[in-house]
Amino acid sequence: MNGEGISAPALGNQSALAHNKDEFIRYAIEHGRQDTPMLAFDEKLTVADIDSYTLEYLISGNSKT
Repeated sequence: MNGEGISAPALGNQSALAHNKDEFIRYAIEHGRQDTPMLAFDEKLTVADIDSYTLEYLISGNSKT
């Protein structure tokens, strides 16, 4: 599957990243994606961890602000 979701693209999908803002990526990590297998991580990760994962996209050049 290479990280691709069944009903939605993976957050690291280049096409998805090209069309989504950083805030969307952070929200998806924190709250999950309704009607997809993407789980919410707000109860599993700290705010700092979620910020860190979101920042990884910014540093890697995958962001779209």
